[in-house]
This record gives sequence, structure tokens and C-alpha cells, in this order.
Amino acid sequence: HASVGLTTRTQMELGGKNPLIVMEDADLDKAVDLAIKGGLSLSGQACTGTSRILVMKQVRNAFIEKLVARVKALKIGSGMVAGMDVGPLATARQLENVLSYIEVGKREATHLIGGDRLGGADYEHGYYVSPAVFADVGPKMRIAQEEIFGPVLAVIDVDSYQDAIAKANDVPYGLSAAIATRNPRYMHDFASDIQAGTVKINRTTTGNLVNAPFGGLKWSSTSTFRESGRTGLEFYTQIKTVYRGC
Repeated sequence: HASVGLTTRTQMELGGKNPLIVMEDADLDKAVDLAIKGGLSLSGQACTGTSRILVMKQVRNAFIEKLVARVKALKIGSGMVAGMDVGPLATARQLENVLSYIEVGKREATHLIGGDRLGGADYEHGYYVSPAVFADVGPKMRIAQEEIFGPVLAVIDVDSYQDAIAKANDVPYGLSAAIATRNPRYMHDFASDIQAGTVKINRTTTGNLVNAPFGGLKWSSTSTFRESGRTGLEFYTQIKTVYRGC
């Protein structure tokens, strides 16, 4: 950010605290699948990974029941072994960071499942932690505001679409965001209302096409050049205006 506004070109991809909004009309099984794939694949170590799940109160209990059941069934182990769902964290330092946030979550919210450092013969060659899910998370709690970069999901209750948007936008980041809904009006409004550079409708917050611009808002990027797509190429070019007379 220090070089923005100077002559040095900048192209930055920074952090995220990416939300998935689950509306009252959502297919809950699909919504849970979006949460699992978006938040726990790569052990949550993705800048676009789902970290916050904002769920309408009408479906909150049913969603949480399905989510916890799916998390409980996940297989944790080396990505070199077929059939594993969640792999290790990248470094010992990141493991300690994730575990520290899990302890914060236990003090702040309702701990539903996971968050344990895994040991024994199956886990001796990596930094493994079981995926953690927290409920009754307030939008200003640390686990709702700070990037964890690990397999930790924070479930936040919302009363309405407007409440969901307000809470989803109430973070310093704006990288990626998703909504699970069958309602075309929610889909249309979400694309305009959410403060995120990447908007997903009934898709995971993760995953981006190389031919589409990629970047975020607020602390998630700068207002200069996006990665990928045409904007990614423009970063490496200069514009010339040529006038020719007869």
C-alpha cells in the first residue's frame, strides 16, 4: 500500500475474511457442501476460503446439524493418500496460530466440534488440526473479524437479507463472498450489495478462472491492477495514444 500513488506499479492480492450467506430458501445440503469445500479444502489455507457463514435464523439449527455431521465425517490425513478430505497446515508456526484462534473461539463463542491438534502415527509427519466449527458467533468477535487461514468456520445468525449483508460487509476485508439461495432477487441484489471483488452465487468462495480479473476491495487488494484476465495483462503494458496526419 505504501507505493500506491507513486510511480511504482503495484498488483497486490492480500487477505480475506470471506462470507457465505445461507438464505432461508437455500438447499441446505448444497449450502453445507459450499461451506465444507470453500472453508475446509486446503485446510482453510486459501485467501478466498470461506471463514464466516451467515445463516438465516429460520434454518440455522437444521443447517448447523447438517454441517456438524459432515465435518465429523471428514477424513484427515496426507494428500498423498487417496480419499482424504483435509490435509495438514503448511508450517508449525501456522499450526500454533490456528490453535491460538481456536482457543479464542472457545472463549468467545459456542464450540461445536473439532479444533484438536492431531498426533500419533498417522499424523507424525505433518501439522494436523481437526476442522473446528463455532456457533453463536458475534460479528465483532475476533474469529469473525481476523483472518485465521486454517480450518475454522464461524457461524453467525442473521435475521434478514439486509442483516446478512450488513454483517458480511462489516469486516476490513472484501476479497470473495458467496450466497446460497434459490431466489433470483437475492442473487441480483447480492452482486450489487456485497463488498467483495469476487462474487459467487451458489458456488464456493474459492476457485477463480484465469481469464477473469481477480482481486478484492478494502484490505484485500489495492485500487490499482487486478490479477488475471485482461487487467492482469494491462499491468505489464503501457498505453500509447498515436495521432497521424496525412
